[in-house]
Formats: sequence, structure tokens, C-alpha cells
Amino acid sequence: ALRGNIGSELAAVMDAGDADRMTFIPAYPQMGRITRGGVHYIDGVPVSESVFGSDPFEPVQHSQIGAIIAQQTPKPVVLHPSVQAGCLEAPPGIQLYDAESVEGMMDIAEAVGLGGLRLAAGCAGFAAIMAQQLELTGKTPIIPTLRPALLVVCGSVNPVTQAQLKYAENNGFGRVRLTLTQKLDPQWLKSQNCETEVDRWAAELKTEGRLILDTNDPEGSVETRFYAHLNELSAGQVRMRISAALAALTKKMIGRGLEATLMCTGGDTLLALMQALGVGTLTPVCELEPGVVLSGFTYEGGDYDIITKSGGFGAPTLLCSLADRLSQQAEEREN
Repeated sequence: ALRGNIGSELAAVMDAGDADRMTFIPAYPQMGRITRGGVHYIDGVPVSESVFGSDPFEPVQHSQIGAIIAQQTPKPVVLHPSVQAGCLEAPPGIQLYDAESVEGMMDIAEAVGLGGLRLAAGCAGFAAIMAQQLELTGKTPIIPTLRPALLVVCGSVNPVTQAQLKYAENNGFGRVRLTLTQKLDPQWLKSQNCETEVDRWAAELKTEGRLILDTNDPEGSVETRFYAHLNELSAGQVRMRISAALAALTKKMIGRGLEATLMCTGGDTLLALMQALGVGTLTPVCELEPGVVLSGFTYEGGDYDIITKSGGFGAPTLLCSLADRLSQQAEEREN
């Protein structure tokens, strides 16, 4: 969705490679993200007018990709609204390509050729096409036997994820909304009350098989914002405290012998969890659905499976679909 340090990163790669051109294809048509006329769209809406434009931490302020990049680097952006055989003869700069379909991205890859792909950037939408163009091969991933229970750890505030949580709650998932104290007071994590609560959550997960740990306020509530104001906490500090608390609680759940597949939504949450566990390596296995990645990690001699996704995509039914898939796999193994 073009958040973060896109321009700085592209410029850094060009500088490190001593290059005056870099191919950039940010479209991800499989997820409804396309580029037309240099404008990035999310499900037909210009990105700055989408949910990513109202993100409380890293809002996308422009829909013109050139304007986004210009905020971070003076390197010129050269727009290619159509694929042309002579695109390698374009003026120097970041070569931005419009793309609205997988076929369109394949046409771009073929037109620029391996020379144009020597330095290239994009997202998951273009990664598979890059692999085909470079004729990369590898072993078919072996999907491990996943535990049928599902623990969803949610630190994302994106409305798309919120819709998924609501749907899941209405369809059999237990949902724990962390209180202000639980998610913002580091001392509570050291208390006996904390241990009691984690015991209760672990028991519920074992009994019910589907549980969400959620850090979001109830719909319409501003209690977290009010707490931050009273305690003079910046948005960044609140963000870090919440992700650290959620990570610590998840670590406690794992320490109680977690017999469940773990799912983590939001990059801050995943990073905080890995840091809390002291885990430096995640091994990707496969995509369970577009943009929903199954990985593995090792912690204290045990192997764990973790499903990850960013907050801003997926159907409202996603969590239920994944949980049903895990249950179905378990039934097939028993039979």
C-alpha cells in the first residue's frame, strides 16, 4: 500500500548498485491493488482515500506514486503508462510501470527483459513473475501437520482486520479484548493477576479451539487515546507498548504448552513477538491464501508454525476459513 520508506529504499538500492535506473512495479492485482496513470488504487479507490490514508501511524498522503517517492528522494520518477519495446531507452530514474493485471505485469517483465530486471522492485504481486522470468526452480514446499486449534494475535488497527475479527467473533471464536491496564501498563505483565488471566485464556483456547487476543478498543471508544493523553504518551510510544504487551502475553501462552497454530496480524506485532522470544529466523513455507503466509520457527528446542498477514487485506471470512481448514486437515488425518 506504499506506506513506509518506499522512496528512500529505492534510492538506496540504486546508489548501492551504482545504477541510474530501477524498474518499479508496485501493483498487486490479485489483492485489488493496481496502478493506473501513476495513481495507486486499492479496490478501485485512490490509496490516499482508502483505509491506508487514515492509518493512525503511517497514513499514505498521496495517491500519485511519484509524489510519494518525491517526499523521500530527489531521484526522478519516469512513468510508463504502457509497455514499449524501447523502455530501456527511457530517461534515468525510477521506472514506474502502470499495471492492472497479472498478464500486464508479465508483459512488462518480458518487455524490459533481464537487463531491465537487474534492479527491480515491487511487492508479492510481482515476485512470482520475477521468479518465472529468472527461471528459478526449487522443491515443492512440504506443508507441516498444523495443529487444529487457532490462536489469533491481533495488533492491527486496520478496518479490514477489524471486519475479520468481528465476523470470527460472530461465528464461534472467543475474543479477548485487552484492557487499558493489560496493554499499556508494563507492570501488570509482572503481576499474579496477569498469570491468572493467561491461565484462563489458555484453558479457553484448549476447550474451544479458536481464540483471538485483540488490542483494539471497542468500536466507537477512544479510551486508549484518552489514556495516552493523560499519561503524556505519544502515538509511537502507545504503539510500542501495545505490541510489546501483546508479544509478552503470547510468549506466556506459548510457555504454557501452546497446542495451537499461531496467527499474527500486523508487522509490529510479529516483530515484537520474535524479539520477545529471541527468535531471529522465520522460515517461509507457503502461502495458504494470497498474502497469508505460513512460516516456521524454533523456540527453546520446539518447532512452531505461525501464519502471518498484514492488516489491510483479506475477506471478512478469512479467519473462519483458516480455522475450518485446520479442522478439516485434522479430521482427514484421523480418518
